[in-house]
Amino acid sequence: MAFEQDGATIVLSGHCPVEDAEPLLDALRATPDATVDLTGAGWLHTAVLQVLMVAGPTLRGRPAGPVPAACLAASLAASSAGLPAARAG
Repeated sequence: MAFEQDGATIVLSGHCPVEDAEPLLDALRATPDATVDLTGAGWLHTAVLQVLMVAGPTLRGRPAGPVPAACLAASLAASSAGLPAARAG
């Protein structure tokens, strides 16, 4: 598993494969005030990106890969400004 949870902080690191999407969603559902730290994340499977975009947690840091960073740009900007991320309705 490419993520660890410590209280309300979920840390993604390295390669985050499709198998991480459902456990990540479960962790985010169980921790609605979660902050996801992307500092150590590299490649994120599109399913993991979709979970982050739909769940809309506060994000910290930026993933190393340019594609995940671009996909999460709006959420990253909102988190940096202290605004809630837009959630799909």
